[in-house]
Amino acid sequence: MNPSSSESSEPSESEPSRSFSRSEPSSPDPLESARAIRGELLRLSWPIAVSMISYAVMTLADTLFVGRLGSAALAGVGLGGVVCFTLLCFPFGLMRGAKVLISQAVGAGDTDVVPRHARAALGVAIALGFLVAGLAWCGADILRWVAATPESGAAAANYAAIRCSAGPFVLAYVAMRESRYGVGDSRSPMVSAVLGNIANVALDALFIVGFDWGVEGAALATCIAHVLEAGLLAGIVRRNAPETLGISFRREDLRALWGMGMPTGVQFFLEVGSFTVLAGLLASMAELEMAAHQIALQVMHFTFLPNVAVSEGASVLA
Repeated sequence: MNPSSSESSEPSESEPSRSFSRSEPSSPDPLESARAIRGELLRLSWPIAVSMISYAVMTLADTLFVGRLGSAALAGVGLGGVVCFTLLCFPFGLMRGAKVLISQAVGAGDTDVVPRHARAALGVAIALGFLVAGLAWCGADILRWVAATPESGAAAANYAAIRCSAGPFVLAYVAMRESRYGVGDSRSPMVSAVLGNIANVALDALFIVGFDWGVEGAALATCIAHVLEAGLLAGIVRRNAPETLGISFRREDLRALWGMGMPTGVQFFLEVGSFTVLAGLLASMAELEMAAHQIALQVMHFTFLPNVAVSEGASVLA
């Protein structure tokens, strides 16, 4: 072995060592990262909380205005409202699959598939909305047999049939809302929800107090508010992301939506179904018990929905 080559392979004293010549990147501050994540989570969550309680607030407004009509009307709105919410629960959960699919596509940089997922969700939502409306109209008379008195049974059947008529608009709003959540926009659905609820209160006052239309007026007011809510959000989406506004039934997109959202839909249906069974049992006992249950249930919505909103925001960030 040539000693000269061995000597030349050793670094000279004047040459700096490689371990000191490269500057190591500084690691991110864990506190700063946690603070940034909390800030982003709150930015997403509080508008989601407002949007999520929109449906419950509309039912609460109906409850407050109908309460002046007596226990039979209040019990009917309680039973009919629970039945409507139960019929809508599976589609509500299914639409959450669109949010997850879209947020994953955005995170992966695959933004070309975002319009496909949004349009598939909107198409499925409208189709399921018509199904919910049909089921409500065909099965509303069953509530007449469940209720304790003919008056509360008639009120429940009429309220459920009329309110579920807005099913296509309710679910279209939910589909567009979840799609906007997926791209990080939680404020547009909130604005639509707030304006829809303001309209619902005004129409409740007009139809129930002014026109004396009773339970049917409450349901009609809420239907119009749902239409306005969906229309406002559709206008915002058309202005900001027109490529996502449309209907599509591509098989692979429907399969992806079903695979992602179906478990949540089943979970929602089973959880709310237990409340529906309880409401049915109370409604069959007496009007007063069902009326009290309706008031307590509406108040309870405001205790857990904000926590659900935080989890919704976390699922977008994940």
